[in-house]
Amino acid sequence: MGKGDQGTAKHRADYPVAGKSRFHGFGILLQYRDETSIERREQGEVEVIPIILRHVYWQGEPLGKLQALPADGVPVTDSHWHTLDVAFSSVTLEIKKVAEMLLLVQSLREALSFFDADQFTEALESYDKALHLNPTSAEALWGKGETFRELGRYIEALEAYEQAVNFRGKALCMNG
Repeated sequence: MGKGDQGTAKHRADYPVAGKSRFHGFGILLQYRDETSIERREQGEVEVIPIILRHVYWQGEPLGKLQALPADGVPVTDSHWHTLDVAFSSVTLEIKKVAEMLLLVQSLREALSFFDADQFTEALESYDKALHLNPTSAEALWGKGETFRELGRYIEALEAYEQAVNFRGKALCMNG
């Protein structure tokens, strides 16, 4: 690696790399360039998703604390799957759910930052982005209500609060 490649290599070292490696004598699917990936995951900056391609031991450290895909733990190449296309389609749908959740969290954090800075119009836009991703997000609806309240738009605030309570109540009933 030449001197000019050092910055790029450092940047790449922060991310997990898909590929084959050996871990305690077993094949695994994710190789960590350094511990930064796990640290960044624990801080909520990135998500790391091991994808199980074949039967391997991955439940130990550090992969064991991650949610691997396919979610049922059956490797993509297992005969359980009718075809590789079916298996990878399942993995793709799960990755899509994770990506949407991360975008939702990002929109909510952005909205809260705008709210805390008294930038209420921008906060409303961010809450609307979050609601576009998940129309039943009680957190986004409640935040939107708080923002409307700060703007003196009390009727809209009340409507947002009622929706938040309604969706939150439904979620509690379904989970509890």
